[in-house]
Amino acid sequence: MKNKILIVILVSIIFTTLTKAQDPLSFFPHGVGDRWEYVNNWGQLSMQKIVRDSIGPDNSHNLFYNPAGGYSQYRFRIDTALNVFEDPQSPNWNYLLYKLGADVGDIWENPISGELRFVWVARIETAYVFSKLTTIKIFRYGPGRPDSANSPGFLENWLASGFGLIYSDYNYGFTYLHGCIIAGDTFGIVTSVKDILTEIPEVFKLNQNYPNPFNPTTTIEFELAHEAEVNIHVYDILGQQITILSSGFKPAGIHKIKWNASELTSGVYLCRLQANDKVSSIKMLLTR
Repeated sequence: MKNKILIVILVSIIFTTLTKAQDPLSFFPHGVGDRWEYVNNWGQLSMQKIVRDSIGPDNSHNLFYNPAGGYSQYRFRIDTALNVFEDPQSPNWNYLLYKLGADVGDIWENPISGELRFVWVARIETAYVFSKLTTIKIFRYGPGRPDSANSPGFLENWLASGFGLIYSDYNYGFTYLHGCIIAGDTFGIVTSVKDILTEIPEVFKLNQNYPNPFNPTTTIEFELAHEAEVNIHVYDILGQQITILSSGFKPAGIHKIKWNASELTSGVYLCRLQANDKVSSIKMLLTR
């Protein structure tokens, strides 16, 4: 009898968990303070954070994201049918980006959208995101219906239950979720607990690595007052390049990079940061 009770309880727990994972609204977290950090194929970092929301006259949920020029940006509207519209404030752009309750094969049309006129659910998969098993819906966008000839998808967006957008693939590149804070819980790697768009350093600065001396891992932190093309190289004491820690554009803010020198011998190493036309260096001591 006890075994039967345990089986019933276990089945109930599994059913509840799967049901929660399939909740359509879970594919688009939308709490104030929720934050996502993305990295593109060039290594550039971008951040989205919901700074406020409001309810429209039709009971739609309006979401305002990162401050821009002192004003929050109105980005998405979720209606009562769980349809997500992009940039609904624009007079000629009220794009139906997602139908959160859509299933594989569902297709809809946005007549004014040009090359991304049709949207459909290409696949639904189960996978791990930040060590959490979840469901992923893959939306594809293109100029024609997927069941017609010569209608490739020009864009893919992957929505994961509990996380939102985790991956975008488009003609000239891709972006993926680097880390996020959802309902106060942190997943993956978030660059800084500070808002990189509201707490911008006033100077260009390469801080001393910590710990120092180190064995074999250390953290290198630098500050950018403005967006810049950043190159961070490590050299030995003879000036020979050991590794490249970063290469590409970085937004203004405070950035941290971890370096693992487990394959190197003890000694002094130089870290050189170049951001546009500014250069700074520090000495780092590896001890064994």
